[in-house]
Amino acid sequence: MRVRAEEAGPEEKGRLWPKLVAMYGGYEDYRRRTDREIPLVFLHPVNG
Repeated sequence: MRVRAEEAGPEEKGRLWPKLVAMYGGYEDYRRRTDREIPLVFLHPVNG
């Protein structure tokens, strides 16, 4: 399957991050342990 990656902007990430953490709390634990920004990436299918 071919996909196109798109990184979420700050507003969208701010809205979605709590939902991701609710599904798996390890994301928040990792965010606290690192200094880097953790990207939130959408994968969109590409025809062809």
